[in-house]
Amino acid sequence: MRFIAPLEIKTLQSDNDDRTFTGYGSTFGNTDRVGDVVREGAFAKSLEGHKDQGTMPSLLLHHDLNRPIGVWTEMREDAKGLYVEGRLTKGVRDADE
Repeated sequence: MRFIAPLEIKTLQSDNDDRTFTGYGSTFGNTDRVGDVVREGAFAKSLEGHKDQGTMPSLLLHHDLNRPIGVWTEMREDAKGLYVEGRLTKGVRDADE
């Protein structure tokens, strides 16, 4: 079993805090706790649909549609998995925490 790479969070402690982060939302070939394995190409159709529509998926806390916490600024599938970049919204409690 392979482990998921850590999420790299970049936070500046200043008035110009951009609240951005980068990392992998999912990596390929890992078995989760219920036995599911994400394979290469799993995100391609969804990402292409968003690209065609000029949209991005919602950035949510715990996949909860009632808890948006920011915006995705980049999302792409590469050889490792689903690479993401995002920005947390200042003033949103869940994002601030």
